[in-house]
Amino acid sequence: MTGIRGRQLRKRLRFKSKLRFTLFLMFVIAIILNGGRYYFKDNNIIHKNNRMGVEDSDIIDDIIPTKKGTITILNMDAVIDIPIKNTEYVITDLESGEVIELLITDEDGRATSSPLNYDATYEIKQVNIKTPYELRDEVYPIEINNENHEITIKNNWLEFIKAVEPIVEAAEPMVQAIESTDDGNVKITEVYIPVGTIMQKPELPNGCEITSLTAVLNYYGYEVSKTEMADVYLPKEPFIARDGTLYGANPYKAYAGDPRDQRGGFYVFAPPIVDAAKNYFEAAGGNMNPIDVSQSTREEIIDYLNEGIPVVIWMTIDLKAPRIGYAWYFHDTEETYSAYVNLHSVVINGYVEDNVHIMDPLKGQVIYNADEFFASYYSLGSHAMVIVEE
Repeated sequence: MTGIRGRQLRKRLRFKSKLRFTLFLMFVIAIILNGGRYYFKDNNIIHKNNRMGVEDSDIIDDIIPTKKGTITILNMDAVIDIPIKNTEYVITDLESGEVIELLITDEDGRATSSPLNYDATYEIKQVNIKTPYELRDEVYPIEINNENHEITIKNNWLEFIKAVEPIVEAAEPMVQAIESTDDGNVKITEVYIPVGTIMQKPELPNGCEITSLTAVLNYYGYEVSKTEMADVYLPKEPFIARDGTLYGANPYKAYAGDPRDQRGGFYVFAPPIVDAAKNYFEAAGGNMNPIDVSQSTREEIIDYLNEGIPVVIWMTIDLKAPRIGYAWYFHDTEETYSAYVNLHSVVINGYVEDNVHIMDPLKGQVIYNADEFFASYYSLGSHAMVIVEE
C-alpha cells in the first residue's frame, strides 16, 4: 500500500502498538495495586480466587475494559432502492488478514457484526449475491471508533437484466406466463442477452443448428465462422443409396447429409451440436463447457436466461405442428427413421412479459409468444443445449 493512505495506515499501526504497550504497563501497575490478587501461570493471567473457570479475557476486562463496536451493513438495490437479502459479506482484520466473520443480510437488507475491538481496522467485502445483481468487488475499510458503524452498499443489476419488480406477498400470488421468484426480494421481468444475428443462408441453407451454435460462440467472444463450424467441427454423415434403399445418419449422433446442400441436408439434434462445440474448444482452447440440456422444462430454460446463458433450442418453423415427410435407414443399425420436414433451431436469448426474444438464423432478431414457442419446443421432444463456464 503506497501514498498518503499507506502512510496514514502505518502511522495508525505504530500508534496502536504504543497503545498496547501502555495498556500492558497499566495492567502490571493494577496487579501491584490490587495486592497481588493476579499472578502469571503458564503464560496466563490467573486471579487467586478464580475457581469457577472465568475466562482470562473477562478478568482483563475487569481491570482494563476493552471498548468494542459493531458494523452494520445495509444492502440496497441501486435502481429501485429496495433492500437486498441473502447477500454474503466477510469481515477481515486488516492487520492480521484473518477472516473474523461471515455476515448474511436479512429481509431488510441488514447484517450486523459481533462486537469488534476499538482502534482496529477491518475490511468489508461482498462475496456472494443473488441474481439479478452484479457482485461488487470493492473493499471497504472501517476503523472501529464508535459503538456502531453503518455502511450502505448498493448493487446494480447484471447487464442483461432489463427490468425487475419487488416481490409483494399476497394471499393469491399472480401466475404470469414467465416469472422467476428467486429467494431474493425481487423477481426478474425482462431479460435480453445481446446474441448477435447470424443468418444461415446462403452458405448453409440447412444449417440452422450450427449457425445458432456459432452465434452463441461469438457472443462468448470466440471468433469463428458458421462455415468453419459446419465444415470442420460438426459431425456429419452423408446419405448413401444402396439397392434402392436410402441410408443416412442418426441425428442424435451426426448431421444427416450436409448443411451446405439445399436438397441433401436435413438436421441434427443436441448431442452432435454439443460435440461440435467440444471439438472446437479442443482446437481453440477456452474454459467453456457445452452441455446437452434436452428435456429441460420451460422454467429451467428461463433460469438459464436469468443467469445470462443463451440457449440453443429446437422448434418448428413458424411454430407450426411437427410434420413427418421423409425417411431413411440408419447406417449402423439399419433402423428406419422418419424425419421432420419443418424442424428448426434458434437461440432463445431473453423474455419480456408474455414473449420470448429469439435469434432466428432464418429471420434475425424476432419475438414470439412464449406459450406458443414452448408448445413448439415440447412438440418436437424438448431439445436444447447450452455453453457454460467450467
